[in-house]
Amino acid sequence: MSDSDKKPDGTQAIRRAAAILKQIARGPEAGVSLRDVSEAMGLSRSTAHRILRCLLDEKLIEHGSDSRRYVIGGLTYELGLAATNRQHEVMRWRSTVDALSKQTGATISLMGRSGNECVCLYKAEGSSVVRVIPVEVGQRRPLGVGAGATALLASTTDGDLDRG
Repeated sequence: MSDSDKKPDGTQAIRRAAAILKQIARGPEAGVSLRDVSEAMGLSRSTAHRILRCLLDEKLIEHGSDSRRYVIGGLTYELGLAATNRQHEVMRWRSTVDALSKQTGATISLMGRSGNECVCLYKAEGSSVVRVIPVEVGQRRPLGVGAGATALLASTTDGDLDRG
């Protein structure tokens, strides 16, 4: 449990729900199980289940009845579309990423910092069959894991990391 989970300011449930959404977003494409969430978050299964149930009810996540795994839901995508600042940033760099991918034949990913993680904002598929560590749009990685996340970490000051 993080320090922010322990703050007595009435936001613990919201912080936990946000952390669970991040956990699901960084999980495999097939989704994450209740057990995965419970263990990763250090929560009891009943607490994790209650939060997941609320996120399901609000359409922020989806649950496949056959797979019993949770994935990011449609409303989360719709809310993301409203994040116009990020969209403008992606559009600003899209032609550069596309040109670089075409010129090198490599798959190029545009990574952005999100707290102490990075997220893939855009990806241009190259013609090369060699893939180092594939990352899909929307996937999250801790800073320092993978080339893009390492570059972001290298350009981050200690003060930036403290602010997360």
